[in-house]
Amino acid sequence: MSNEQLDPKDTFAGMGRTYQEKVMQAMLGDSLFADQMLDVLNPMFFDVDYLQQIAKKFFDHKRKFKTFPSSEVLELMVTKDQKIEPTLSIQVKDYLKRTVAQPLNGDKGYIEETSLDFCKKQTMKDALIKAIDKMEELKFDDIAPIIKDALVAGAPRDLGHDYTAGFAQRAIRSDSKRIPSGWAPLDRVLNGGWERGTITTFIAPTGAGKSHFLVNAGAAALEQGFNVVYVTLEMADYKIGLRFDSYYSGIELNHVQEHAAKVEEVARAKAKGRLFIKEFPTKAATVQTIRSYLQRLQAIHNFTPDIVCVDYADLLRGARGYSDKRYELEGNYEELRAIAQEFKLCVLTADQTNRSGLEMEVVTIGQIGESYAKATVCDLIMTVSRTMEDKQANTGRLFVAKSRLGRDGMIFPFIMNPATVKVNMLAENTNMQEIIEAGEEKQRQRIGETFQKFMANRK
Repeated sequence: MSNEQLDPKDTFAGMGRTYQEKVMQAMLGDSLFADQMLDVLNPMFFDVDYLQQIAKKFFDHKRKFKTFPSSEVLELMVTKDQKIEPTLSIQVKDYLKRTVAQPLNGDKGYIEETSLDFCKKQTMKDALIKAIDKMEELKFDDIAPIIKDALVAGAPRDLGHDYTAGFAQRAIRSDSKRIPSGWAPLDRVLNGGWERGTITTFIAPTGAGKSHFLVNAGAAALEQGFNVVYVTLEMADYKIGLRFDSYYSGIELNHVQEHAAKVEEVARAKAKGRLFIKEFPTKAATVQTIRSYLQRLQAIHNFTPDIVCVDYADLLRGARGYSDKRYELEGNYEELRAIAQEFKLCVLTADQTNRSGLEMEVVTIGQIGESYAKATVCDLIMTVSRTMEDKQANTGRLFVAKSRLGRDGMIFPFIMNPATVKVNMLAENTNMQEIIEAGEEKQRQRIGETFQKFMANRK
């Protein structure tokens, strides 16, 4: 595109300075979007001098080094350029500092969509003018390539996976390291653990220990040097922190504060990654709230999580205003999965069964609460079953009900110590029918005993 002075109506001038700053900020934070804009954005679309300079340096660096520069390198490129006035350099520094302090948050989607549409429209206008010139010159064969180039400009650079040319790529990606769950028996059937870009849910009746499983998974990842975000929508953030303390130290929750020095020493030694625990009020946060929070962590703390635990997804508020709760819940799960793909991380959450799951030996997908459609979205679904006898004995069963990460249909007995939030997984037992039949027999015995007591009390 030409760098000559443009008509204001053909620039971002009418959208105001704040909009233009956000367009540049979106490109700085999203390389895929910046790749699309590389084809169609003329730096002169900005009517602000410091944004023009940043855009020029930004795109020049990409064309020369095949990658976009960081904000730090951009600042260096501008300040070291002797042709740029000191006042302009100061404006560039100030702007780049503000992009860190003020993330785009919920504005990102709107800014990217509208600015890209504007730039593509301008590209097509330029192409039509050139095509008319060629027509007047009777160079008809030159018209088709001009229009064709304009049509594809600004399209996503990633055109998908070429099957016939991608054998080596598939071998590398399928062998990519997963994040171990911390439970060796489970990792063996998950081909190594959690996979990035996926969403996993633990389904359990109320009081069965869903949050314990999320804490165990987060703590195990943290101990291996991975970064974790724990979003709590039900319990105070410091209480979740205490659960991590108890997990690492082995000291019961009620006694953690009495041994604060020892707990801190052990936790610091074991937690090799970084953990941020964020509390949002129940039904006040949306998935977009979580996305904005993750963007802010990246911008301010240079922190990118490997795992995000959401405790739990049903307590998020739907963003689309569905009249039916089923569709709201399904939408939240779809958007959480999008976050997993966008940030290349694993999302772990939990879900509640309906009442029929309370005394079942093995909970199945059929007992999933509110919206069965959520089950179609999740990549891995595991159910947690704990009868009254299990709670007294600190035992239970984890059933791999659905898995895109490896095998499914296995049952793993586990031992749970609620006092220290520790869950130990035992070797798998694939004979589900035996366990179900044993559970039904136990239930018949309980009903018989209850009936006998009732009859005895009537005498």
